Amino acid sequence: MPARSSTLGSAPRAAALSQAPAGTLASALDGVRDAFLIVDRAWRVAYANAAARDLAAPARRPVVGRTFWDAFPAAGQTERAAYFRRAMDERVPTTFEAQAGPADRWFEKRVFPVDEGIAVIVEDVSERRRGAAELQEATERLRRSEALFRSITEHSAELTTIVGMDGRVQYVTPAGAAMLGRAPAELVGRHVAAFTHPDDLPAMAGAFERLMAAPGAPVDLRARLRHADGSWRTLEGRGRNLLDDPAVRGIVSTARDITAQATIGYELGMRARLLDAVEQAVIATDLDGRITYWNRFAQSLYGWRGDEVLGHPAAAAVPVQAAKLSDPEIRRTLNAGASWSGELELLRRDGSRFVARVDCSPINDPDGRPVGVVCVSSDLTDRRMLEEQLRVTQKLEAIGSLAGGVAHDFNNILTAITSYSEMLLDALIPGDPARSDVQEIHQAARRAASLTRQLLAFSRHQVLQPRAMRLDETVRGMEGMLRRLIGEDIALRVESAETPLGVMADPGQVEQVVMNLVVNARDAMPHGGALTIGLRRAPVTEAFARARGVDVVPGHYVVLTVQDTGQGMSAEVRERAFEPFFTTKPKGKGTGLGLATVYGIVRQSQGFLTLDSAEGRGTMFEVYLPELRRDADPATFDAARLAPAKTTGTILLVEDEEGVRAVARRVLEREGHTVVWADSGAAGLEILRARGREFDLVLTDLVMPKMGGREMVDTMRGMGLDPVVLFMSGYTEDEIARREPCDAVGWIEKPFTVEELRSRIQAALAARPVRAGAAP
Repeated sequence: MPARSSTLGSAPRAAALSQAPAGTLASALDGVRDAFLIVDRAWRVAYANAAARDLAAPARRPVVGRTFWDAFPAAGQTERAAYFRRAMDERVPTTFEAQAGPADRWFEKRVFPVDEGIAVIVEDVSERRRGAAELQEATERLRRSEALFRSITEHSAELTTIVGMDGRVQYVTPAGAAMLGRAPAELVGRHVAAFTHPDDLPAMAGAFERLMAAPGAPVDLRARLRHADGSWRTLEGRGRNLLDDPAVRGIVSTARDITAQATIGYELGMRARLLDAVEQAVIATDLDGRITYWNRFAQSLYGWRGDEVLGHPAAAAVPVQAAKLSDPEIRRTLNAGASWSGELELLRRDGSRFVARVDCSPINDPDGRPVGVVCVSSDLTDRRMLEEQLRVTQKLEAIGSLAGGVAHDFNNILTAITSYSEMLLDALIPGDPARSDVQEIHQAARRAASLTRQLLAFSRHQVLQPRAMRLDETVRGMEGMLRRLIGEDIALRVESAETPLGVMADPGQVEQVVMNLVVNARDAMPHGGALTIGLRRAPVTEAFARARGVDVVPGHYVVLTVQDTGQGMSAEVRERAFEPFFTTKPKGKGTGLGLATVYGIVRQSQGFLTLDSAEGRGTMFEVYLPELRRDADPATFDAARLAPAKTTGTILLVEDEEGVRAVARRVLEREGHTVVWADSGAAGLEILRARGREFDLVLTDLVMPKMGGREMVDTMRGMGLDPVVLFMSGYTEDEIARREPCDAVGWIEKPFTVEELRSRIQAALAARPVRAGAAP
């Protein structure tokens, strides 16, 4: 049957194969009797096994790298050259025989196209031709003498068989049967299909049909036959339909074992498939810059199919890469046998640009001479996007840490100012001229406290009071107020959710998020427009979160969308949108804390935000908050709601800031409590070791140098002491808040007022367990 076109691999792979250590496929090729070589599209020999090198002229001169016509001058003869050019140019496989040499030797040359150019297998068929001639002569004599026929065929080294019309073996030469590890008797009488590979049965059936359709004409045969040891041997040969010949009455075929060549072809094909499976673009070029290999991912990355670029200049398909490799310095690097790596902005077929890492290495022939370059390209677009998102997130985190630290220290100062001014107001009688001045001081401190709460919201260090809430009900409840807030020239549309949407969040802070986003949208539409508020459920996967550069727990989220038709934001404004004190509004028209506050509240509530905006096409914010399980208990404990009877007790006050410590001590002592104080967690712990059972309550700051309130309380519990604990702080990490002791009454947030401190202490003392032996 006709030879088929097959891919034996690229010149780089063939070169690599020829350099492989002994015992590999290259060694197997060198041990094959037939000459085997690969010629690229520039008519240069890319690979030649040992038999091919022996045939080249002049002898002992290197073959790979020379032109085919130079290495094998006889191939340039007009009639022979036509066969080679037809296979190269028209991609049509062909087989022909030619005579060469003074010894009157005949060679069968099989030429077939491969990706790199053509592959040529040259077999010395002198013996076969002589055998065939003898066989033909013997066939003529066979009519006269069967004995003469058998005496000739049985000495053939090839597998010679006669198969009847029913497909059963009628005759097989002993040497041929031995090729399959069997005696002739084991094959005669059996159907050919019994020892043919199942995958090759359709091809065998097709060959049989062609033999039946053209009696006397040669038909090429190739199939895998089962050896006695269980292995499969690949045989290739020709058959003739001599059913009409009364001396034969069968299909005569001769075949030889080409298992080694077939295995090599399979291995090369497997390597090509492996390169196609790589998620990187692999491109090889020859020294003239023409593409010799183009894997499947290169097609996906650049948009060009392999058949469109193979054999063409690389500058047409990958102009930027080709231009870079033309740089003299890089050429010297590659020519010296070294590799080059770098990042390039490359072009796709449609003109779009992308950034890629390109790694290039030289391809050398067996003699070490460069014959081409192979480049592996990796698309860095997604990585660059993630790096930019990470950079923005880290920047906001750094700003948040700074803002939180400032707010923490400022809250301590404000606590003292607020409490002292409140006590001073209590001491001044109505009508006192100084009372109005003290009230202004007190109000200024409260406004400053509000500012620090916004900074703490951005830095995620404020103390939230989350509870189970319906986000859809909250938004609907705010609709009337929002319409009054935005004015009549802005059309408001609230898209209600079809199902209840529950979240665990601080209701007051959620309302502040909605308000700030709506105000931001209103200010972006000074001449009117449309504002849409929507709610929906959405799944958040790890891939979704990673693509947006946020660290959140995958699951179902409730999404609040606020979209306007306003002026939109430039790229610079988008990048800085959540920075505190950054604003595009005129001086005196905004503090720049609105979006910063939104960012902090949402992140502290275990959610995240997305921003989509461009100049002239409006802005859309999406707030993602984890959806509350439908079986969650909405009940929450709030000690501030209790109104216990007034009581007194012994209190350990632990606070490192002197101003806060002094005012808290003064308030508590005025209420009749016995106060013992410490200026650090370590000092408080020493007092607890000595007098721990005297205390009814421990009032401690959470964040202090060296030993914080949390560590001190944990150590106290390990000592077997159980006074009620009340934490105070204006700066607390989420993780610490979630680990609050179950018997702690709660928090008092700095800066606090005198009344807030009084009520929290009363609630805490009222909640303490009754001690054994105490009066009822």
